[in-house]
Amino acid sequence: MKKLKTALYVAAALAALSTSSAVVGSESLTGLQGERAQSYGSQWQHHEPAIVALEQDLKVRENALSKAPQSKTNIVVIGSGSAGFSAAVSARDAGAQVIMIDKKHVVEANDAVEAKLVEALADQSSNSAHWLASLGADLNQHMDDAGVCAHVMKVLHQNALERGVDLRMDTRGVEVLKDEDGRVRGVLVNEKNRGYYWIETDAVVLADEAKDGDALAKLDPKLKHLIATSHPEVHPTLSVQGGVMVTEAIRGSGAILVNREGKRFVNELATRDKAAAAILEQSGGSVFLVFDDSVRRSLKKIDNYIDLGVVSTESSLQALGASLGIDGKALQQSVALYNRHVGKGIDLEFDRLEDRRPDMTKTLKGKHFYAIEVSPGVHHTVGGVSIDAKAEILNAKTETIPGLYGASELAASLQNDQRPEGSLTADVVTFGKLAGEHAAAYSRL
Repeated sequence: MKKLKTALYVAAALAALSTSSAVVGSESLTGLQGERAQSYGSQWQHHEPAIVALEQDLKVRENALSKAPQSKTNIVVIGSGSAGFSAAVSARDAGAQVIMIDKKHVVEANDAVEAKLVEALADQSSNSAHWLASLGADLNQHMDDAGVCAHVMKVLHQNALERGVDLRMDTRGVEVLKDEDGRVRGVLVNEKNRGYYWIETDAVVLADEAKDGDALAKLDPKLKHLIATSHPEVHPTLSVQGGVMVTEAIRGSGAILVNREGKRFVNELATRDKAAAAILEQSGGSVFLVFDDSVRRSLKKIDNYIDLGVVSTESSLQALGASLGIDGKALQQSVALYNRHVGKGIDLEFDRLEDRRPDMTKTLKGKHFYAIEVSPGVHHTVGGVSIDAKAEILNAKTETIPGLYGASELAASLQNDQRPEGSLTADVVTFGKLAGEHAAAYSRL
């Protein structure tokens, strides 16, 4: 009982961590992925529960664990992102019964490098693409990363429902329960309308966002080794108005970044960390994405941003500058200089002379000009628990934990400080699928 109480105290503290909120202005954020991104310059506010509340919560948990499980299944998948649904669908196709839980109210889409994981992704990513196509995904559509993620999520969600996956939203995974031999035997959950109960299961797939290793270690030093690298990846262009993540495809299609002085200040296709750092160095901590009709016509998503009211438009650059409170004459000069660079195919301001930029194909000379005020925002957490090529979670001795699998942001797979553009869907689908298949095979042992 003493060990049980110790575990539950740790679990209670972890639950407090996992349900803490970040407040940005009037916005309350409960997660990093699939929810509105936090302003990069804002501070996380963590609200600790009172000791009395923790003690009462502990009693409720003990009571729940003293009772028989309310559900029995082969596999519990925690997290309803692309990795979670990939695990659920592949496990169901392998004959396993699956319960999927997620603390969110609705399903949402957004979604330490080791050689064995690289090999696994290289070997399996083609199979993953064919698998998605067999489920109904059309990967030949011309879509940016966000569009691909949303399309894949829609297809996976539909397939999970068709296969009878027991999807329980508003349900937070609290603790993975293990037997005396260290094998997974269940999951303690907290469902919004039912409270605490536990699910008896052979295997668990963790497919939620990553947690902060240092924060976990403060609660229990023994947990530190489970976390390899957990930190946020920053997206350079979050709209200041409305908090909308603005796709990088706009810059790839020819938009430029200018500061309040009306000047370019960075290579628009620099890596996310460099672009974000450069933006934060500008006066006001925000800048403007500027483009014309040709860029707008090349990317349908821009019309969505216009509909959301985050885009300013004028018939001239000087008028655009005046409406934004920036130097319109300097803006006009910056665009003229950029257009000359486009004509030469060389960015004389921000690239070496020998670095030709194939993306510089559009001069900004349309009849209308547009701007979106942007600032960096967090949209992805990188790293998490260590996994092997079968998506099995490893302990401090790099030994597998029987019945425990991981994928998505929670698992330290291929995502490092700067994840390769376009790699996230392949990563989470491939390792989610592997986790589901191997968990199903394990449940039959």
